[in-house]
Amino acid sequence: MDECATSLGDYALVIADEVGGQARHHADLSSYREVGTTGYRHRKLTRIVDTLHFAPSHASRLVQAADVITFL
Repeated sequence: MDECATSLGDYALVIADEVGGQARHHADLSSYREVGTTGYRHRKLTRIVDTLHFAPSHASRLVQAADVITFL
């Protein structure tokens, strides 16, 4: 998402389905902004706006759609 937003010259707001360990995901995002991600495509995340936002999928059709696409 960060790479796509960068290529478009835009920013991304991340809204995800509620999961356990949300505090850990927030901490990971902070780390990825400061020191970058790990692995083959290492990069600092610079285009994620704010923080991660978690919402129950039953309250959002877009979150449900993302769940279905991920499942497939």
